[in-house]
Amino acid sequence: MQCIVVLYRAQIICNMGDALGPELATCLPIFLDRLKNEITRLTAVKALSMIAEYATYLIHSYMYTDVQ
Repeated sequence: MQCIVVLYRAQIICNMGDALGPELATCLPIFLDRLKNEITRLTAVKALSMIAEYATYLIHSYMYTDVQ
């Protein structure tokens, strides 16, 4: 159950990352706690990978709109 919650949190951050603004800094330490837990470690890595992939997508989409 904990693993599913970690992935849901990552999905929420991906969906609402821009709207979270300064609150994003309070959301990310939750994943650090999950990384320290042996049971949820792999899921936390997957969740952070999702967030990083989404951030890369945003960067590329902004770069693409600036070019046009």
